[in-house]
Amino acid sequence: MSENKKVSLRIESISDEQQIVQNVTGDYFQKGDSVYYRYEEPDHNMGRTNTTIKIKANDIRVVRHGDTQSEQSFQLDSLQPGYYHTATGKMNISNRATEINIELDQGYGQISWSYELYLNDEHAGDFKLKIEIQEATEL
Repeated sequence: MSENKKVSLRIESISDEQQIVQNVTGDYFQKGDSVYYRYEEPDHNMGRTNTTIKIKANDIRVVRHGDTQSEQSFQLDSLQPGYYHTATGKMNISNRATEINIELDQGYGQISWSYELYLNDEHAGDFKLKIEIQEATEL
């Protein structure tokens, strides 16, 4: 396992007509042939929640632990099961990635993916995520 590096992440999420941009500082590390990014969710609606993004080849997995718990996997053109669990209950979800782009060099660069979200086997929306990763700057 490589040592952790501090990174700055700019996370842009687009769904229907809504765009949300979040800037967070997190950790980057590599384990085997997988790359990981870990950060604390800035959205206060999620409570104290840590998010881990795992990238292996062209597969992306997003796992949240804490007040909000979820797991989503993204593989191109493949329906992947997952879940989303909050204090109000648990929902079974699934995703089908329609586009995945990974452009990383030593942990820095950009990851983007588009996907269809399904709740209880019904289409719930189309989403696009773009994450720009840079070396964290000390203040």
